[in-house]
Amino acid sequence: EEEEEEEEEEKEEVAKDEAHLEPKAEESEPKPESQPDSAAASAAAAAEKAAAADDRAEVERLAAEKTYDTAAAGAKAEVVRMAGEEADAADVQAGAERMTAEEAAAEATYAP
Repeated sequence: EEEEEEEEEEKEEVAKDEAHLEPKAEESEPKPESQPDSAAASAAAAAEKAAAADDRAEVERLAAEKTYDTAAAGAKAEVVRMAGEEADAADVQAGAERMTAEEAAAEATYAP
């Protein structure tokens, strides 16, 4: 459940980051009536598109990093849970062995 919530939050953050970038992408598209046909204008438009693509790549990289961190945290939590289960099992085993030893000591004490 916790992993699903974290994934949901991550998707929301990525969507928010992408929404933040969308206006930049729209602004970078050349508008025929507002930009003259010149090499400088074409180069500027290409540079803006490249910058928007870089921004999107950065958002995707951050999302991938967050996914990795979430997966690592989930794996760590699983390892901790398993270690706790092993410790509980060892504690139960130790308790059973202690009771057996106490019973043997009691029998030896009261044996004729």
